[in-house]
Amino acid sequence: MSSDPERLQSTQNIPDNTILVTMDVEALYTNIPQKDGLQAITNIIRNKEESKIITTLCDFDFNSFHPNINLTLEQYTQQVNFLDTTVKLQHGHLSTTLYRKPTDRYTYLHSSSFHPEHTTKSIVYSQALKYNRICSDPQDRDAKLRDLQNAFLRLQYPPHMIKEQINKARHIPRDNLLQDRSKGPNDRTPLVVTYSPQVKPLTRIVNDLQPILEKNTTLSKALGGRPVLASQPQTNTNAQQHGQWN
Repeated sequence: MSSDPERLQSTQNIPDNTILVTMDVEALYTNIPQKDGLQAITNIIRNKEESKIITTLCDFDFNSFHPNINLTLEQYTQQVNFLDTTVKLQHGHLSTTLYRKPTDRYTYLHSSSFHPEHTTKSIVYSQALKYNRICSDPQDRDAKLRDLQNAFLRLQYPPHMIKEQINKARHIPRDNLLQDRSKGPNDRTPLVVTYSPQVKPLTRIVNDLQPILEKNTTLSKALGGRPVLASQPQTNTNAQQHGQWN
């Protein structure tokens, strides 16, 4: 069964005796045939040197657990869980809501972690956006968003920031979120620096210098669009996530 909320939402007049079915692969990555997996990497990556490096890194026993790929199939009459979505059959229509595994403890990045401010903002916003996309009933969505808000409060995120980002995501029409949007080509050059609040002015500096680079045809062709300022964590912190300044 598809987990695409747009396709599910457009499905109507479903018979009452319909059975909802999901199918998934058990331990897919640990059961990939080793030779086939390495050959697939070689076929996709045309650069021989890059292909050799990646296949060397991946050259371990995929089949250490089981030699075959197994499928699990579950079927229900009223509702079924698949990935992060619960699909319900009610009065001939399919509705969707958020599904969280019993082991889910809202383990998001803590506010005290040494990361750029926009990283914590984007975590709240992206999660709220996902809730808005999955939940077909606005009241159900708002209830789930209140749980999300409390989760971020427990992680000591600033209350005003949480509210701002959730409201921002909440007011985007769900129909817009359900539309497939293809990403255009990206020719921007990444500029990676070790994160520190002191390097924040780099954004302004890059913006100020960009017109100069664009006037030089050689530099413009070599660098492409405006560089992407990306940060990597300092080695003496426990931060594990990379931020990005757009």
